[in-house]
Amino acid sequence: MRGKGRFSGVPMTAKVLHKSGKWYLSVTLEVAAQGVARPAGTGAAAFDWGVTTLLTIALQDGSIETIGNPRWLKRALETLKDLQRAVSIEEIKAKKTIGLGAADPIPKGTKLPITKKLRRLYAQVRAVHGKVARQRHDFYHKLSALLVSRFAFLGTEELAVATMTRRPKKKRAEDCAYLPSGASTKSVLNRSILDAAPHKFLMMIGSKAVEAETLFMQANTKTLKPTQRCHRCGCLVPKTLADRMHRCECGCVCGRDENSAQCLLRWML
Repeated sequence: MRGKGRFSGVPMTAKVLHKSGKWYLSVTLEVAAQGVARPAGTGAAAFDWGVTTLLTIALQDGSIETIGNPRWLKRALETLKDLQRAVSIEEIKAKKTIGLGAADPIPKGTKLPITKKLRRLYAQVRAVHGKVARQRHDFYHKLSALLVSRFAFLGTEELAVATMTRRPKKKRAEDCAYLPSGASTKSVLNRSILDAAPHKFLMMIGSKAVEAETLFMQANTKTLKPTQRCHRCGCLVPKTLADRMHRCECGCVCGRDENSAQCLLRWML
């Protein structure tokens, strides 16, 4: 076993895991309550999660901080595309050896012959995805620990990732022909949302908040509507996804994400 845990205690269970060609040992320890406690922060802040700007944080003193989106998958996308093309070429060659065409599905019960080159390409694809996952995991652990150590009160909105990444419904005209639904554009947005993994990040903050006795609150988006509601006067200002600025009749003008973060902070306080 290699590596060091953050806690020291009595080992209770151990699981051996095999992921992406690597072996891991997950050990559960029985630790005293004071052993898992984290240093707590002071003050209050609320953040709005996004794709372009990962976090827009509204602080209690009225200031705004932003954290950019590292876009781990996007940086590795060209490498993955090249590998997938190579995999596709080798799979077509393997299909020919069993009498199948390039577009023919593999019959049930028939196995595709895996060559050494194809096995090596599969391993390279897994390695790239594994690296992206580790980068995301490490970044979110550090970011969630930083936020919990800075603030005693943290707020954000509930995120329904399954709803956010849902494919648009097909549209039909009167002649029963399908109309453009924006599915290709939405697929790019869905990939960016899944790459940023908001649910994973909120889960990490929640667990660390318990250890630090930090109050972590998530507002009901359908009730509060932080994106549409003005943080200054509380009125609803309808916006589309393309509207990146918030302009209210009360004279409040600011960025869409900044308004949402300020609205969440006001709700939490």
